[in-house]
Amino acid sequence: MSSSHRNGTSKTTRASDSQTYPCPECGKDEMRRLKADCELLDGIVVPDLDRWHCFACGEDFLDSAAMDRVAEIRKSLRPVRRAIARKVSGHKHA
Repeated sequence: MSSSHRNGTSKTTRASDSQTYPCPECGKDEMRRLKADCELLDGIVVPDLDRWHCFACGEDFLDSAAMDRVAEIRKSLRPVRRAIARKVSGHKHA
């Protein structure tokens, strides 16, 4: 599992089950599945990302399905980011 988000930026919070697990970060028994918007450290927002969330410390942990979804979102944004970078840097590519 990976933790790569900004704490406290989830827009909607829906815990998908009530079973809790110990958090690897803080150790409290407050980890549950959560499906909500998630802003990553690089500013990309992944809508309705299903992940593990600690309701004690706020840390999110992504399983392989969530990581695949993040990769899919990032891949779809690459052409836009390249165009913005070229415009900002003043480079023109044909």
